[in-house]
Amino acid sequence: MLDSEDIGSNDSANPHIQDLIDARLSRRRMLGGTLATAAAGFIGAKFIAPERAQAQQGRRACKLGFSEVPVSTEDEVVVPAGYTWDVLIPWGTPLLPGAPAFAEDASNTAADQERQIGFNHDGMHYFPFPLLGNWRGVLVLNHEYTDANQIYTATQGSAITPDAAGREKVAKALAGHGVSAVVIQKKLDGTWTHVQGGAFNRRITGTTPMGILGTGPSRSPSARVDDHTASARNAEQLRAWRHAVGHVPRVRRELERLFRND
Repeated sequence: MLDSEDIGSNDSANPHIQDLIDARLSRRRMLGGTLATAAAGFIGAKFIAPERAQAQQGRRACKLGFSEVPVSTEDEVVVPAGYTWDVLIPWGTPLLPGAPAFAEDASNTAADQERQIGFNHDGMHYFPFPLLGNWRGVLVLNHEYTDANQIYTATQGSAITPDAAGREKVAKALAGHGVSAVVIQKKLDGTWTHVQGGAFNRRITGTTPMGILGTGPSRSPSARVDDHTASARNAEQLRAWRHAVGHVPRVRRELERLFRND
């Protein structure tokens, strides 16, 4: 339900969160002032510089450098004055070599989704290439969950059935989860674009084999993932993964070398 008047729906007598924040800040200022007075009496007022501290606090408060955006119920993206926004890598963007274009009717298969950007972007981090900084790097983001009413066609529907069609739908959902690593670069006009087929483009999905490393053996034999079990599924990918995570410093040097040549 949309609260168009921004008055909230909690009609209890509990204090508003802003009142709690204001009270805490007021108490903090009071305690700070009391302690400062006591300190001045103990070590001498010449060692206390409130004007300097206030000036530093003021600079910290303005560090973000942009004004807040107004409350709005419009179905649009709103950014502060002086900023712009653009769509970079929406769900289904072709990522790996041979990835098909996104199908607007959601008819892409599970195999297609494994080579495309996943669903529902969440946390992300930008890893700049050495020497290229804010011009080229790898954007890594996770895909938290999928919406069954969007990743399947209208004909397929959202229900999971105990047959081949249902297994395909589960496989597509698993392919939509996970992590995407995508090479992005800034163009001369200041906008960003992704590099399809970039050397560091990756998809980690719900079915990606992986090695689990720890400080000691698992206490539960059933919880262990060993070479014999995993290699039965995909030995080549497992060996590559274990080799990578087992030689992190060398991998980092190799990545930096490839970054310069990508």
